[in-house]
Amino acid sequence: MGPFCDFCSRKGHDASKCYKKRNKEKKQAFASETSFCGTNQAFGVSTDWDQFLIDTGATSHFCYERDWFKNFKELTTTKALLADKKSTCEVKGIGDVDFIVKDIKGNVKITLKDVFYTPNMRRNLISGARMDLAGLKITWSNNVMRICHSNNKYFFSAFRQDMLYIVSGYPLLDSVMYTSEDLNLIHKRLCHANIPIIKDMCKNKSVKGLEKINIKIDNESCIACNVGKATRTSLKKNYVYKRVTKSVLDKVHMDIWGPAPVNSFGGK
Repeated sequence: MGPFCDFCSRKGHDASKCYKKRNKEKKQAFASETSFCGTNQAFGVSTDWDQFLIDTGATSHFCYERDWFKNFKELTTTKALLADKKSTCEVKGIGDVDFIVKDIKGNVKITLKDVFYTPNMRRNLISGARMDLAGLKITWSNNVMRICHSNNKYFFSAFRQDMLYIVSGYPLLDSVMYTSEDLNLIHKRLCHANIPIIKDMCKNKSVKGLEKINIKIDNESCIACNVGKATRTSLKKNYVYKRVTKSVLDKVHMDIWGPAPVNSFGGK
């Protein structure tokens, strides 16, 4: 008796070589890809942003970016078990992560507590169980995962991409949570660059550490810029400067040099 296919119920081949099964898998893959493209266009999902995956099977939050952490504590000889019982991932620390979600209704700040630092993981994970313990409500519909507060007030959404629910945005790093003094320090370190240039650098991620945030820098607080751009009021023609001393033997400062033997650029 020859091989029998459990998929198409025909003899002569098994399921691994069934052409009908292969065609169906290709159609499903194409449908999934087409559906995600439509979701991207409708909701503006971009792969240029940093990302977290919402994993309902994860017992903890995981992140492989060390720079994203605050309140960080190093851990030694700690490992996390992965889906495969024989696979583990080294955990080198724990801390909190502030993340700005680029939602369809605007930017939303979320704070992930007790996040494991796992530099060898390929993706950042948000634990669905941790979200449930925090009192959040999760619903799925039309390729979108909606996260709401316990009072059903809308929080943010995650969008499905290749069977994964993605949260896109950027980290709110300690290095970019600037005070006005820190912002002026950046202004000085960038050779007193104009404020619009700094904003463009943040927007385009031209400098690592300057994320997409609304930067407000007080130009008036930069003394060097104010002095460098200062101008002196020009003297009127045939102006005679008079200084009146207040008492006998007062010092009088005056410029007695001139006239200049060489003309200035203005011809004077």
